[in-house]
Amino acid sequence: MGIPPIISSSTPFNQGTTLTSSRDVERRVLLSILDLTREGPTSSATIRRRSRVPESTLREFLERLYDGGLIRLSGDRVEASPTQRIGIAVRAVVLGGDLERVSRGLGWLEFENFVALAFQENGYAVRRHLRFRSQGRRWEVDLLALRRPLMVLVECKHWLHGLAASIIRKTVKEHLAKAKAFTEALPGLRRGVNLLGWSHATVVPALVSLTQSPFKFYEAVPVVPVLQLPSFISDLPAHIPHLAHLRVELPPSLDDLLPER
Repeated sequence: MGIPPIISSSTPFNQGTTLTSSRDVERRVLLSILDLTREGPTSSATIRRRSRVPESTLREFLERLYDGGLIRLSGDRVEASPTQRIGIAVRAVVLGGDLERVSRGLGWLEFENFVALAFQENGYAVRRHLRFRSQGRRWEVDLLALRRPLMVLVECKHWLHGLAASIIRKTVKEHLAKAKAFTEALPGLRRGVNLLGWSHATVVPALVSLTQSPFKFYEAVPVVPVLQLPSFISDLPAHIPHLAHLRVELPPSLDDLLPER
């Protein structure tokens, strides 16, 4: 889902309103919608009170958001689907919204649900918050996506935008260490993650962020903006040779001969 520009230097707004103030108003409206649609539909009147935007100005913004595919609008009723809420959050950050503030409005679980759904819609089974022991310690994977023979080890980091490159490098290195530990533990996890019948697996570590990070790749690990995730998943098999990946042989075991419990 692309996010078209709602306000640009070539888009006239109300006469006498500067581009800067227009962006500020749009950001306030977006953050209000993000907060108010978390549990379901809201009303334009409620958004107006929350954002402190005049009614005529708010209506113009709502119609533009509707035309841009970011909300559903019916009279006074305003709704946003999970995908639209991701788009609203991204747009708010692009307009200079504080990432911590946007993340509070969106919510960690909501972001993770979107990531899981993107994989499921591409034919992957998904395991979330998978815990395992390896190398003498406990580890946890945010999301494991499986489609034979691929296993995508996903770290969901919707705070990556705006962080120092050094932090992202550190995050990638830690995720690579987790991927290595996971591959060492994998033969003992076969039944737990439903790998019965698999002869081998290709483990691909990936990070998913809310918006574009300073790196598209670091040490061949992809750092994927969430709205580009569907196309990344679709193209993934063709790009495996160019990405960090670990192949694990899974020789037949007794579990392969036993019926699944």
